[in-house]
Amino acid sequence: MPARSAASVALSRWRWVSKLSSTAMPLAMPSIRSALAMGKVPQALSILGVTIARSSHKLASHRAKPAVTTGHRMPRGLRLQHITNQRSTETNMRVQVAIVGGGPAGHLLGQLLFKAGIDAVIIERQSRDYVLGRIRAGVLEQVCIDLMDEAGVGQRMHAEGLVHGGFDMLFKGERHRIDMNHLTGGKNVMVYGQTEVTRDLMDARQAAGLTTIYEASNVTVHDFDTARPRVRYEKDGPNGKEVHEIECDFIAGCDGFHGVCRASAPRSAIREYEKIYPFGWLGILSDTPPVHEELIYANSPRGFALCSQRSATRSRYYLQVPLTDKVEDWSDEAFWQELRLRLDPNARARLVTGPSIEKSIAPLRSFVAEPMRFGRLFLAGDAAHIVPPTG
Repeated sequence: MPARSAASVALSRWRWVSKLSSTAMPLAMPSIRSALAMGKVPQALSILGVTIARSSHKLASHRAKPAVTTGHRMPRGLRLQHITNQRSTETNMRVQVAIVGGGPAGHLLGQLLFKAGIDAVIIERQSRDYVLGRIRAGVLEQVCIDLMDEAGVGQRMHAEGLVHGGFDMLFKGERHRIDMNHLTGGKNVMVYGQTEVTRDLMDARQAAGLTTIYEASNVTVHDFDTARPRVRYEKDGPNGKEVHEIECDFIAGCDGFHGVCRASAPRSAIREYEKIYPFGWLGILSDTPPVHEELIYANSPRGFALCSQRSATRSRYYLQVPLTDKVEDWSDEAFWQELRLRLDPNARARLVTGPSIEKSIAPLRSFVAEPMRFGRLFLAGDAAHIVPPTG
């Protein structure tokens, strides 16, 4: 099968994974199935724009120290050496790709690199439980479904996810179904929480014995304009804070809008475009059956509303509210009452209410940074751009 160009493969994968951690559903991108079938070749293409110029054969000459036994299997090519100074213990690690950020974008990248035989370590400033406790988007587009399968982590998604072939739009009091499956030649969306996507990727990484460093503080990136970029971070040890350093060939900045990677790019080399919307989305999560088998997008004189879901027994609803509103201004009763006023009579009659298990207001922004590459530092996910649910 003729191989796609390195630029084509890299751009296709980079764009999609860069979209995954956005609050919006990812944009459909071209097929990426032909990428990285040559993982055993020294010049293997890395995922997301990373081209490994000389793979493990070249790297071997730089790995003078043997691996230190750590009680679990280290990924191929990963080497540790310990250096002691008066203030802290500094651990140097040599790896091909250092991924900063352990959300869905970082973990998906890590899984795809692993499948390609490329060494990567993930550095995350929060704990695993904290990452899994974040409430995020819950609808996956077809490109995401396919990529999860390609990454080998789609089993639970297919068993528990809810496939939707369309959605309803409510306009001037009438609902209209959009047959997305028919209009797109067979593509669907799937209700499957982004938190569950992250959990599946984390579990796969743990099962493979791959290294993820949680609760890493004071993460900094260095020398990404050279052939030997580095990532430094601190972590609590038996003698207090320990400073660690990772040498790598490439850095993937998957650390979100407020992360260190984009902030480390030279200000003269980056342009940022941002639009702040004059409203937010008040969201509520409740263990109640969804009002409809598919999603309802409602246009109302009182403001926008969205009836979404997480499962057959858990619903997610949103109301457009002014940015001046605060969560404490909205009791559950007030939320349900306002939602009813924005729905059509049929949906209003079917709406089942109950206590909220999560409630928050999300301010909405559109954001794009360009370029998304600075030497050997690449940006992905919210670090690169944010597309809000409004589009």
